[in-house]
Amino acid sequence: MNRVEIIAFVLSFHLRFVAVSYSLFRFISQESLLEDFVSSFQHEEKQRNAAKEEEIEIKKKSKMNPENHWLQNTNNRAESSS
Repeated sequence: MNRVEIIAFVLSFHLRFVAVSYSLFRFISQESLLEDFVSSFQHEEKQRNAAKEEEIEIKKKSKMNPENHWLQNTNNRAESSS
């Protein structure tokens, strides 16, 4: 093997190593982006569910409190009479 063949072999090996490393890096970064997207979507979904549950609790509490019914009925009568 002469010097040119050795340099060509080393360069080809190095280029293969760089290509595989780059492909692996892209795969890992895509996977982490996907994980970030999924986790943010799950977080938003949890927030929506918590808001819905809070709204349901507020409705339940307003149904339990008779003063709220009286106030709502008074407001409804005032709106309907005008």
